[in-house]
Amino acid sequence: MHEAYEILPAQGSMSVADIMVRLRMTTLKGGRLVKEALSEGMPRKKIEISVEYERYFQRVGKDAYARLPGWDGALGKRTRAG
Repeated sequence: MHEAYEILPAQGSMSVADIMVRLRMTTLKGGRLVKEALSEGMPRKKIEISVEYERYFQRVGKDAYARLPGWDGALGKRTRAG
């Protein structure tokens, strides 16, 4: 999820398909070595969990995600109270 967060633009949103295209090759290969080939469903599920807990990502429209305002990087440090 750290890599997906860094891929997303500071302003704007991207679909999971767009995020997948920009993932590092080592991330894609690592998924195959650990379990199975990385499909769109796996990152979508992990991002949706983060959306549910209001961490890192927010849903924009039907199939797009953006950085959740107030997060300072992917380490989970919130820059605002709340």
